[in-house]
This record gives sequence, structure tokens and C-alpha cells, in this order.
Amino acid sequence: MNVFSTLTKGPFEITIDNFVDATHKKEPYFQVDTKGKEKHYAICPECGNPIQIINLFGQEYEEQITKKRNTHARHTGKNILGLPKHDQLKYLGCPLHKASSFSCRRLRNDEVYNSNLLSLINKNKSKIIK
Repeated sequence: MNVFSTLTKGPFEITIDNFVDATHKKEPYFQVDTKGKEKHYAICPECGNPIQIINLFGQEYEEQITKKRNTHARHTGKNILGLPKHDQLKYLGCPLHKASSFSCRRLRNDEVYNSNLLSLINKNKSKIIK
């Protein structure tokens, strides 16, 4: 996914500037693991579960199939100290759950979600244009 939220605001597009501005480089968003490596966490704007920001300050991970090293976020699948507890049911229903590459085009067949999204777009056309 290419978006994140914090405990108090969001969603934001994942960029270094957006992440630092939104989190102020503080816990629970910046944490050090048991090996001394800094990890970056946030909240999924759709389901409210913890997510990890990948490749934010460097190229640490590479996608197996595409070999891309993009900055993106993934659901953690576990609880992260200071963030909302992982909810498996919400995770399984999340539209960003195991999302394929954002460069791919895949049609969504959820009519309720589609109509809600269309309504949101129609109500905010001037903001979107700006």
C-alpha cells in the first residue's frame, strides 16, 4: 500500500517528509527491534491495523517477483507496542490486504465499496481538482 495513518490523523501518501511530519520521529512509529535495527510503523487507513513502512530511509527489501525496491507499507499481522491491536477479521476484510502492485489494474467487484467511493469523489470534486 502507498498510504498510512497515525493515531490522530491521516491518511497520508507514504513519503519521507509526510511520515516524519506526521510522526515527529517518535514512538510508537519509530521503534528499534531486538537486533538494534530501526523499524517504522503506522496504521492502515482502511482497517486500523498496524502496518510497517518498508524502504522508507533506504533500500532494505526487494519484491521477489518484480525486483522493485519501492517504499511501501505492509500489514504487520501482529500487535505493535503503542498502536491499535491487530484485528484479524478487519485485516481479512481490508481492501489493502495483500494488495497487488499499484501499477497493476484489477477491477474491484464490491458494489457497495464502489458506490461509496464514487459518492465520496462526487462530493469532493473541487478539492480533488485543486
